[in-house]
Amino acid sequence: MRRYKVAAENIFVFMHTNTFNNDPFYSNGASARFSETTNDTGEVVALAVRLGERLWRDGFRYSKCGVMITELLPETIRQPALWGEMDREKRERAWRAMDKLNSTLGRDTVRILGAGPKDAAWKLRAEHRSPRWTTRWDELPKVRSK
Repeated sequence: MRRYKVAAENIFVFMHTNTFNNDPFYSNGASARFSETTNDTGEVVALAVRLGERLWRDGFRYSKCGVMITELLPETIRQPALWGEMDREKRERAWRAMDKLNSTLGRDTVRILGAGPKDAAWKLRAEHRSPRWTTRWDELPKVRSK
């Protein structure tokens, strides 16, 4: 979000089990509004974790979970929170420094603790992902003449 200079107003977290096996089924989701629009990764992760903890039920084998950020606005549009004002400038300087290090030294050189270890077994798998023709130029089909 910081790269594109946008900030989020809402977040939605969901999780569900597999509907195609004989395990008990569970599906749920929750949304929340940020106290003020934000593109602060720490705030986003903290709220996503709180919502995920609220949804979690022991005894289920989850097959999918996700986080969606909604209502993106230009970062210049910010209605300040009435209560609990934080030092936004200090946090923004820290995120700019982290972004600069990652762009210079490589992606994920500096990460937030909530992202988990780099070698986590639960990384995103995308072996069966559909082609992204509408969002990736390099994945557009190529037409060749004979």
